[in-house]
Amino acid sequence: MEWCQLDAKKCLEFSRKMAVLRKLVRLGLISENEYILAKNKIMSSYHILESEYFKSGTGNKVA
Repeated sequence: MEWCQLDAKKCLEFSRKMAVLRKLVRLGLISENEYILAKNKIMSSYHILESEYFKSGTGNKVA
């Protein structure tokens, strides 16, 4: 597998996990505090310190 494909796959995995996590909050299955703890754990597992996605506020919108 090429390097760029591996990066795209990891990016897709991360995005999918964050979307599912946010949906759990919207459905009321987890609290906002649980969301923050899980988000931080997922971000650290992908070695993401700070994301433009969250800085822009996009990750905080509830649809």
